[in-house]
Amino acid sequence: MLTPLLLASLFLLGGCQKQTEASKTGLIYCSEGAPQTFNPQLANSGATLDASARPLYDRLLESDPYTLALHGSLARDWQVSEDGLIYTLNLRQDV
Repeated sequence: MLTPLLLASLFLLGGCQKQTEASKTGLIYCSEGAPQTFNPQLANSGATLDASARPLYDRLLESDPYTLALHGSLARDWQVSEDGLIYTLNLRQDV
C-alpha cells in the first residue's frame, strides 16, 4: 500500500517546479523538428519554414488550423473569379 502511494506522490510532485521567466533578449522557438537554417531565403522544408519565415513575415491570408477556413491577415477581403484562376485581394490600409 505504501509503494503505490509513494509512486503517486512522486508522479504528482514531478510537475512542480520553478517557472522560468520569458526571455527579454531573444526569441524562444519550439518545433517538432530541427530547422536547417533560420534564414527564410534558404528554407526549403516545413520545419525550417515554420522556424524562420512564420515569425518574421505576415501573410496575405491565414487558415484556421482546425477548420481550414481562410481569414485575412494583410488582406482585408478577397474575391475569386468564377473559374478559380484569378484572385483579387484588397490590402489593409496600414500595410
